[in-house]
Amino acid sequence: MFIGYCLLYVFIMKKAFIVFFLFLAACQNQRSHVEYVDTENISPVKLLSTDKVTVEKIFYPQSLSVFGDDLVCMCINQGADHPLYLFDKNDFSFKGAFGDFGRGAGEFFDVNPYYFEKTDSSVFLNTNNYFETEVMFENDSIEIVNHRALANLTLNNLVKLNDSLFVCNDNVHNEYCLFDIKKHRVMKNFSDFPACRMKFNEYDDRNNFMQRALVSNPKELKLMSFYRYLPLMRLYDFDGNLIKEIKLKGLDQKNGSVDDFYDGGFLSFFVAPVVADDLIYVLFMNKNEEEFMKDPLVELQVWDWNGKLLSKYRITEPFNLYTVSNRVLYGLSLREEDNCFFKVSL
Repeated sequence: MFIGYCLLYVFIMKKAFIVFFLFLAACQNQRSHVEYVDTENISPVKLLSTDKVTVEKIFYPQSLSVFGDDLVCMCINQGADHPLYLFDKNDFSFKGAFGDFGRGAGEFFDVNPYYFEKTDSSVFLNTNNYFETEVMFENDSIEIVNHRALANLTLNNLVKLNDSLFVCNDNVHNEYCLFDIKKHRVMKNFSDFPACRMKFNEYDDRNNFMQRALVSNPKELKLMSFYRYLPLMRLYDFDGNLIKEIKLKGLDQKNGSVDDFYDGGFLSFFVAPVVADDLIYVLFMNKNEEEFMKDPLVELQVWDWNGKLLSKYRITEPFNLYTVSNRVLYGLSLREEDNCFFKVSL
């Protein structure tokens, strides 16, 4: 009997050791998810803008995208009569304004300027908060090809994974969620919000500080999240699993309270990521509002989908909106005296 108890004790201790070992391995693996990148190892290339052209026929543009041979400016329903303005991407000539704002048949009372999916012949828009609308451009109008409901709630930071699965902000307990529009339910919540020193009493304060933009790579089934007020990127897979965090070495947000944040003294880091040429282009500021007003020039960084910084550029022309296609940056500068397009080869 004594020998049996001894054997049982040895068996239990072996199991406990295995569990403890797996726990240590998990902790070790969790630590390995954080990767530090020194952006100072790469010197920025200074680029001069070319082919600057003044633009008049555009109102309240919020985003800029490439569709075939055209540049598409998406506008919001605040003074603009149309949500879509098309320009030739070669000479920036105006090609027409498409769609109508309103509440009549075939009109849109709202178009999300940050959702722009495309095929070779059509584009997909997030319209009237809850819908995805496929449109084709005709000579002087658009044809609505398909119009379907996505959800009965506003989907912020919307990214399409496939015909039924979308990623959007959670903004409650997790930063993103995976939503199935055919099953009408959340399939999975992503990770918790990134850690930060600031304490939040309200969800709205936390969500304002955790402003982020998500971009996708359907070929590699990866998602990359960039944060405006944190020197941080997060790499996810299409199942919502956090692969790793990429932190910028030697950079951090200023210490301060929520009131200090709303006063505009905090630094902005990543803004407006764009996916093109199987790479990620993103603006890097490292400035607060006052510093940006004095010096509006920012840095354009190029990252691969493993979190490796490939190159940096300093564009000498200030701009408000941009997009990239075939290693060419197209910029739109909005000023009181004039608006202008320009382009520069990268």
